[in-house]
Amino acid sequence: MKKLLFLIFFPQILGAQNFEFETARSRENPGFFAIKIFASDSAQPLPVQNIFIKNFPKIDEKKFDKILPIVRDFGGKIIEKSEIKKFAVDPRNRFFLLGPPHENFPNFAPKNSEKILDEFENFLQKFGGPVFFRDLRLNFGGNISEVFPEKINFFGENPQIFVGKFEQPQKTRVEIRATGRDGEVFATAALDLNDENLITENNLSEIWENFFRAENFPPPQNSILQKKLENFFPIILGAAGLLLVFLAIFKKKSARKNAENFLEIENIPFEISPEKNREKCCSGAEKIE
Repeated sequence: MKKLLFLIFFPQILGAQNFEFETARSRENPGFFAIKIFASDSAQPLPVQNIFIKNFPKIDEKKFDKILPIVRDFGGKIIEKSEIKKFAVDPRNRFFLLGPPHENFPNFAPKNSEKILDEFENFLQKFGGPVFFRDLRLNFGGNISEVFPEKINFFGENPQIFVGKFEQPQKTRVEIRATGRDGEVFATAALDLNDENLITENNLSEIWENFFRAENFPPPQNSILQKKLENFFPIILGAAGLLLVFLAIFKKKSARKNAENFLEIENIPFEISPEKNREKCCSGAEKIE
């Protein structure tokens, strides 16, 4: 059930915009609820600068070289991971990661290097669309707690979901704050959690758990040592191969030497022929008396 949420603007706002939203709740009480927010058709896009962070090891440089020109052609900026703080001071900068995950930035890690361009196109369609609001936040009354995510940095064409806990199935006030094209926007509405039509069989507790873990336990980062090992892995592998070959040759020579030493110390009732005569001996041309 989708509803309109009309905005009450600050004095400097001249235009008129609104959000739409859907609400659902779990069957149990107390339980979990979810609110899905959509940007209305009247929302105007904000100017943003797309920043792509190089977070891939040197071994993958050639793979990502295929998409870096595309990023630049569409006005994206490419930076090193060490530069994040410098660019984070401007709220208009939207960050994407090229490589493994880091914090909560959307990251592009190709699964098939031969289809990297197609995968990157799908990634941009999902995360790189226009932005209508920045810093989208929800505030609730005392009946609601532990809502995740705490904030949506960039809100665009794709709907955004907030999941939280409620104590009683009753009407609850929700307040939305965000930054639109014309400045700060503010809205209030009432969520009727007592409405049985809101009950869903979807496991909202699992959705809430996933949000909670993403917010409080970000994916572990590769240590500096591990990254160095990744960069030098081909060299290490090659050295290991040479070492195995060397050990095999050494073992063969050692075995031959041990055999000769064994023959020297045993009390053998005949002479050992020289190497050049051994073939004749073994071929039957000469007999050992």
